[in-house]
Amino acid sequence: MQESAPAEAGHSGQGRVLSEAELAESGLLRERVIEIGEMREEAVVSKQAVVREELVIRRDVEERTERVSETVRRTEVDIEQLQPEAESAGESPGR
Repeated sequence: MQESAPAEAGHSGQGRVLSEAELAESGLLRERVIEIGEMREEAVVSKQAVVREELVIRRDVEERTERVSETVRRTEVDIEQLQPEAESAGESPGR
């Protein structure tokens, strides 16, 4: 399939070659000093803390004495000492 589509071509001007007489008249080739100031931009980024609101925190502490009563449990454990001879002879304590 083929279609025709509009296309544009633009020219900003025409160029031509200058003769030596025109160059001499215009002074384009004479020696001269051209000064151009150099400028640059530098980004400066910073942050600053700003107080937006204040928050007041207060804690009230009250000391008091309480009487506590509970039943205390007691556990008794009997510990049996092993004989040193039984350990060195290789006998196990359960036999």
